[in-house]
Amino acid sequence: MAHHRSDRELQLQQKLIHYRSELIQWEQRWTELQQQLEKERLRTEYWRQKAKEWKTSVLNEYEQTIAVLQQELLRCQVALEEQAHQPAPFTTDELRLHAFFRFSVMLPSHPEEPIWIIGDLIMDNIGTAAADIASICLTVTPKQAGSLSGKIASSSLSDPDQQPGWVFVHSDWQRLVREKGEYWIRPAVHRSLAPRESLIFPSFQIRVNHPLSAPLRVAATVYCAQSEQGIEAVNPLIIQPLP
Repeated sequence: MAHHRSDRELQLQQKLIHYRSELIQWEQRWTELQQQLEKERLRTEYWRQKAKEWKTSVLNEYEQTIAVLQQELLRCQVALEEQAHQPAPFTTDELRLHAFFRFSVMLPSHPEEPIWIIGDLIMDNIGTAAADIASICLTVTPKQAGSLSGKIASSSLSDPDQQPGWVFVHSDWQRLVREKGEYWIRPAVHRSLAPRESLIFPSFQIRVNHPLSAPLRVAATVYCAQSEQGIEAVNPLIIQPLP
């Protein structure tokens, strides 16, 4: 009987020790949870304060930006009001000439025959000022690769009915062709192009000598009395050697 009582007391003591151990663990867990809860509360308070500071900073920045823009708007309004009371500024006409080739290429049916280029040089006045066409320089390079011909007189003719419309600028134009491959021409009569008017050097022909050892290039530069700087055609003619 005493033996059974001793075993029971031992079991109760073991259970008591176990319950005390679990109680200590739960107390530790409770303490940890309280600490975590306090951390979260502090963290929430921290970010609430940061959000408040950020909101205040952003609002201040926006208010400053709005104030600057309002000042700039007032300046623009004042400038527009002042300009409205000023006389219109004096404007000068603009000289703008657009030159380009319109052409076709006739390929030979036999290798020994030459290539022919037939085309027009067109000059459009796209500016607001008149353009007095002084001269045109057509350049063939290499100079021995081709020759240009067209309705061009050596000098101005006295009979207007026989006037071809274009004349060579220089009396020794053939020397310039031989030495430089340059064809300098000008209108036979003075031509002043008003805005939106055009002038055409029509139906010129270029005989391309065959075979070509290098690409043939034909360029045009138009000179006006109003400007010393020449205006080049936007699309120079280029013929590659035939295979």
